[in-house]
Amino acid sequence: MKVFAYGCLAAASMALAGCAADRGGSYLAPVNLQPSGPAQLGSGRYLYQFELRDARHALEPNKPFALSTQNMRGHGLPFVADAKKVYQGVTDAQGRTPIIALPFRVKPANWRLRERFGSGPNGEDFHLTDPKGKHGLPGMGYVLVVCSKPPRHYEGVSNAQGYTAYVATEQAEQVLVYVDGGDEDIDARVKDGCGADKGS
Repeated sequence: MKVFAYGCLAAASMALAGCAADRGGSYLAPVNLQPSGPAQLGSGRYLYQFELRDARHALEPNKPFALSTQNMRGHGLPFVADAKKVYQGVTDAQGRTPIIALPFRVKPANWRLRERFGSGPNGEDFHLTDPKGKHGLPGMGYVLVVCSKPPRHYEGVSNAQGYTAYVATEQAEQVLVYVDGGDEDIDARVKDGCGADKGS
């Protein structure tokens, strides 16, 4: 069992803040579809819609997702009220996000789209990389453990750029990321990582 990241949220005022910074150059932007129909979120002349795909590029219908912009000072998603400016939604039956309208243009490299676990104003994702931290590891199995009361866990596979799902929480929580495992019992991981006092 290998723990990739540990303790990022303990005593943090914003859950997961700063644990995995956006790396604009290392993240491939989602493909912007040609929206057909009226905007469902926001307002403005520029329309955007995306498909959520897994590490094998298969569409992910009816899947919770997180969508945000990066490297755009002062130009977050205006219809999102929380400080992180991350829109949390669920894809439709074709794996598509809602149609978004904005009063400004967003370059493809400035979009972030990923699957989501949980909900709340605090959150972050983790970038699984090689030992030197230079290259993302796509298709890597992982387990996210949120040390809430009771603890929750999510099993996933890193996306094409090596990112985990976006973990969202209502309050600051400790999050553990396990990789290169699979044979260990989830309950044992939770007990070992979060401590018996977190009980279910």
